[in-house]
Amino acid sequence: FKSALTAFESIGNSETFIILYNFLNNQKYAAYHNQLERTVSLLIPQFMDETLGLIQTSNLNQLFTIFKLAEKNTTISKNNRCEISEKVLSKSILLVDSTSKVSSDDIEVQIAALKILTENKWTRASNIVISYFRLAKVMFSNDIISEDQFITTISSLSSVAPIDSVSALTAYLEELNSQKEKGIQISNDLVLSIIKTLGAIGDKSAFDSLLAVTYLNYDESVLTAAREALSGLRW
Repeated sequence: FKSALTAFESIGNSETFIILYNFLNNQKYAAYHNQLERTVSLLIPQFMDETLGLIQTSNLNQLFTIFKLAEKNTTISKNNRCEISEKVLSKSILLVDSTSKVSSDDIEVQIAALKILTENKWTRASNIVISYFRLAKVMFSNDIISEDQFITTISSLSSVAPIDSVSALTAYLEELNSQKEKGIQISNDLVLSIIKTLGAIGDKSAFDSLLAVTYLNYDESVLTAAREALSGLRW
């Protein structure tokens, strides 16, 4: 069986790929799990259509499995890696929206997929990443994701959705400004991430919300960042 798996790494077809992937979740083949993972992982670049099809029909646990299999293969091209990350993030948003149970593994996959899209400036996923920002905002307020994870989400917007995200970011900054006016404690790191992301994008429509920051009782680091962002806006 191990010899067959090794052979399939070079001669496997699309049918082989699906069969071996299904074996991963079959306890009868538990003794061969590591080698099955290796073979399926190595076949992913040849069978991207099948891989994306599996993502479309996956539950959260299966998404984690597929994403980890793709990560194990360092020969996967940048485009394929981004396409898998885009589809995984999109599917996970739908699945998380429809469940009250979100595990640390689910969040790990979402953030890892987001980081790949950010590193490669994969603007094709602009709408998906904005949707994830909205979901992350809800999850952060419900203590499902950490502040660092939420900040990673915010920071990604300047690379993946530099045009489409401005209105969502300014609306959130205005929301935080309103809370600050009422004396509610606001995290410096959180508001800084929004200001710096808006500054990196440089869209003039952020002017009012950034200017409002300078009139509020934020720490000096926040006020300085807001002034710098304002000075860099393109008119």
